[in-house]
Amino acid sequence: PPPKPKSDDNNNNKMKSKDLIAAAEDAVDGFFPAVARYLKHTPDGDEQDMTLREKLHEALQRLETHLSTTNDDNDDDDDVVVLCGGGGSSDHQLTLLDCSLAPKLFHMSVGMKAFKKENAIDVATEFPRVQKYMDTIFGRESFINTLYPEETVVWGWTNARQN
Repeated sequence: PPPKPKSDDNNNNKMKSKDLIAAAEDAVDGFFPAVARYLKHTPDGDEQDMTLREKLHEALQRLETHLSTTNDDNDDDDDVVVLCGGGGSSDHQLTLLDCSLAPKLFHMSVGMKAFKKENAIDVATEFPRVQKYMDTIFGRESFINTLYPEETVVWGWTNARQN
């Protein structure tokens, strides 16, 4: 058979990219509301807090499952975990979804450390792909250059917890 025209390959790649982005959007749907509800809840450790913790755990599990699916060929410890595919290179193309998710993960990380010490979810142990993704995205120069200091994040969530 004759080789496929390049336009067919481009169309297939565009469809594949759209499918990856749609799957990533599904994986992060509801993530930040789960983070916010858990971090804002006081008192820590009561029954409602544990329910909210479980909702965040479920949201992290959806993200972990997605990252495992889209990065199943990237089992090498040196590889980078990506949200919307694109291989395991450290210079993979960021998407708007990455730019939206990164600060939310940062807020979750800082907030759990500051407010949920005893009940914090151990992301590194329970969700290794999420942790690897966080390490990847948090290590990007663009993220580092636009990062709020942790004390600013804590200040914001302290105010939110008082309301």
